[in-house]
Formats: sequence, C-alpha cells, structure tokens
Amino acid sequence: MTRYLIAGALLLSLAGFGWFQTQRAGRLADQLDAADAQLVEYARVAEIQRQSIKRLQAIAEDSAALDREFQEGEGADAPLSDTLRSGAGRLWP
Repeated sequence: MTRYLIAGALLLSLAGFGWFQTQRAGRLADQLDAADAQLVEYARVAEIQRQSIKRLQAIAEDSAALDREFQEGEGADAPLSDTLRSGAGRLWP
C-alpha cells in the first residue's frame, strides 16, 4: 500500500512539474514574441534614420556646392549693392 502511495505521489509531482514547465515555456514564448516585435521596430527606426542621414548629407552637399558657386562662380568678385552686402553679411559673417 505504501508503495502505491509513493508511486502516486511521484506521478502527481511529475504531472505538476510538467504543467509548471508547460506554463513556463508559454511565458517564455510570449516574451520571445515581444522581443522579436521590438527588434522589428528597432530595425524600422534604424532604416528611417539611415534614410534621414542620406537626405541630410545630400542637402549638405548641395549647400556646399551652392556656397562654392557663390564664392568662386562668375561674378563672385563683383561688388555688391548695399542691400545685398548687408544680407550677405548676415548669411556669411
């Protein structure tokens, strides 16, 4: 009789342990899904930042080219009128 009680207790404890492990695996799977979703969002944000950096670099290159054109282009050494001189002085101190 004692042998059956011990065997039954062992079976119940194994069943409880199995249930606990199943619950734990479910929670871990949920956490993994959440982490995967977060990684997808991070990748999306990184791509948006890369595109923004490319656009800013293009703007900076265009601005530098325009600045060079104003400094070295045709008529760059011509005297400016008083109005243009004051405006240029504010833009290029």
